[in-house]
Amino acid sequence: MTEENGFGWLPSLRWRLDAGYSLLEGVPHLKQLPSKYIRENIYISPQLFEEPHRLPYFCDLFDQLSPVDNVVFTSDYPHWDTDDPDEAFPVPISPGLQRKSYFENAPKLYGLQ
Repeated sequence: MTEENGFGWLPSLRWRLDAGYSLLEGVPHLKQLPSKYIRENIYISPQLFEEPHRLPYFCDLFDQLSPVDNVVFTSDYPHWDTDDPDEAFPVPISPGLQRKSYFENAPKLYGLQ
């Protein structure tokens, strides 16, 4: 989980790891691109999302994580600047991503039913 670390660094890390994947002859247990492992195992949270001065830039950055399935809402409670769920994302998100981030992904992340 990348809580309070943002996610702006994640797309470029994925690109760099994927670019070096073909050079990893000494790591035969890697069977797929590193970005696929990241996509399946790393969760990001809106506490704290980077918020560029121009909101379309946020959308561009968010799109770099596509598909964005592993978003988990975190409120940062009990801190004084707790996030309101209605204001956690600086732009509107799809109903499907809303459902996943608010209800479905946390139990998946923590192995709960």
